[in-house]
Amino acid sequence: MIDVSIKYKSSNGTVLDLSGFPYKLGVEELFDWEWGSDAVAISNTQSNILKFKRTQKDATAKVWFYANTEESISELINNFFEVTEYDVITNQAGKLIINDGDYIECFIVAGANRKWQNTTPFNARNVKFIFPHPFWIDEQERAYQPTASVIDIDDGDTISLLGYPYQYPYGYEVEVIAGSGDSGEAIRTWEFEGINESPFVLEMFGAVANPRVNIDGHVYQINLTLGEDDKVVIDSRDNTITLHRYESQSGGSVTNAYMYQNFNSNIFEPIPCGRQIQVSSVTRFKLTVYSERSEPRWS
Repeated sequence: MIDVSIKYKSSNGTVLDLSGFPYKLGVEELFDWEWGSDAVAISNTQSNILKFKRTQKDATAKVWFYANTEESISELINNFFEVTEYDVITNQAGKLIINDGDYIECFIVAGANRKWQNTTPFNARNVKFIFPHPFWIDEQERAYQPTASVIDIDDGDTISLLGYPYQYPYGYEVEVIAGSGDSGEAIRTWEFEGINESPFVLEMFGAVANPRVNIDGHVYQINLTLGEDDKVVIDSRDNTITLHRYESQSGGSVTNAYMYQNFNSNIFEPIPCGRQIQVSSVTRFKLTVYSERSEPRWS
């Protein structure tokens, strides 16, 4: 068996390391996968598959609790239950994370207790997982800065935008496209790992009128004006567009901006993965791609 690091991250940010001590999760069953299909009959002996599909997946796995005393075992069990039960009560999925990379959203909805002998240094529990969207996700981020107006930067450098005078924090590094903001759109070649096109979240930042990003020849555009501290967020996972306005008095607002999209170009078009794509923009933006797999990458 291949050793893996596995963690459960609750929707409130609490993390349980399930890789060994004091919790150990058996993962083999969780990596199983299967596609369903829709078929149409042509004759009594023949049929064609119209499409393959994935629906909610259920799986059962065993969790071991290791400790030296009965009291410590009880604390572990209570902690595991409370962390995972929170997500069920609030109906917000937690995540199983493999090797600090690929993750899958899930709920733990049942537990069957085993090996409750006080004389052993461990206890065990069979737990049932529900995976609403049964794909392992490789989350990849890129950011784009068309101009370097705040400080002097050479083309191709990477910088942290934490020091920029915007209300939204930037904790990532970006590739700087120096001097391209006013004179035209610089083109960069990007590549996202993956098998197929993927859902995404695209955040475009002000100050700019009618922000637009061109990704592999496809235009993503919103027809409104963003202030210096505003941003618009396009989420293809649930087909939503939200406008985030900063206001010094109230602290800001979030409104539905679906009606402001450029309806001549599908704003929820998935992002190509697994090959080189051309990206250009006169708008500052951050792009997060959610590359999906039926099983996590083995390493």
